[in-house]
Amino acid sequence: MSNPDEPYAESVFFLILNFARRTRATLEKQFEEIDISIPEYVALMVLNTIGPLSNASLARRCHISPQAMIKVTAGLAKSGLIRRDLNVQERQHLLALTAEGQERVGEIVTRLKKTVQRFTATTSDEEYREFKRLLGVYWRALEDAPDGIDRQITGTRPSPRP
Repeated sequence: MSNPDEPYAESVFFLILNFARRTRATLEKQFEEIDISIPEYVALMVLNTIGPLSNASLARRCHISPQAMIKVTAGLAKSGLIRRDLNVQERQHLLALTAEGQERVGEIVTRLKKTVQRFTATTSDEEYREFKRLLGVYWRALEDAPDGIDRQITGTRPSPRP
């Protein structure tokens, strides 16, 4: 449990904000080197994990609006990393990775592994596993936050519950 009397500079909130800021800056630099943005990275990873999706489904899974996803996927298609396949039965286009997109995902994963190794070099395997577990706990807690709070944090509506 957090201590409300804890000095701000030592508070968990301050640490999380700084960790997020530095992590994002590190990722942006990594992705800039291979000419990809963070939203493009997220879209590629979702398509790699789940497979072909409609623009709306991909947008939901990436926590951005369908309009923003159109811009993201246009850039990815122009770069030859995704393709639009027509699903005649559903009367919609499905977005899928191309062979070049799959190669790019592999390159991204390799870079990310090196980045994670760099910032976890001073932790034991047990500490790393606990860090991952706690991130999951905190993420789920944010997902369970009231609608307004979740929207303020992620900029999107919360995912519907099954």
